[in-house]
Amino acid sequence: MVDKFLSWHRDNPNEVVALEESFKVDLGRVVIKGRIDRAERDELGRAVIIDVKTSTTAVPKDDLARHPQLGVYQYAVMLGAFERHGLIEPGGAKLIQVGKAAFSARAREQEQPPPADDPDPEWPKKLIEVVATGMASDVFQARANDKCRTCPVRSCCPVHDEGGQVGD
Repeated sequence: MVDKFLSWHRDNPNEVVALEESFKVDLGRVVIKGRIDRAERDELGRAVIIDVKTSTTAVPKDDLARHPQLGVYQYAVMLGAFERHGLIEPGGAKLIQVGKAAFSARAREQEQPPPADDPDPEWPKKLIEVVATGMASDVFQARANDKCRTCPVRSCCPVHDEGGQVGD
């Protein structure tokens, strides 16, 4: 994995600006907090946020354009989370697969374009609003999805036969 990452790093044309950096953006109703693996500046001066993955499963190609984690990172750029580094415009985000999900001896890049290139450039903001509304609600609706198979609370989830209602 280290060799894959170092090879990818040597071939990467972007300027590394920050490593393992925490960020926090207070929106009043919600606070976005996180830690990025790496922030880079591309040839146009835009922020490219990098998340290094050691997992065995890659993100499906069809899910990349709206990958929530990468979208929130790019939204944080727009909100000024990395302004101190001169990074104020998102230029995309990447998952760098160095584990078995790379499917080869080289690292695999999975890229999300900047929100401005999406048919709905506001999608990361809308995602945050939906999540904030759901988390602030009196009721948290369980929904079956592709993560159910490995969910640690499946046995008490009301979506599944073996689960049940949690709370009053």
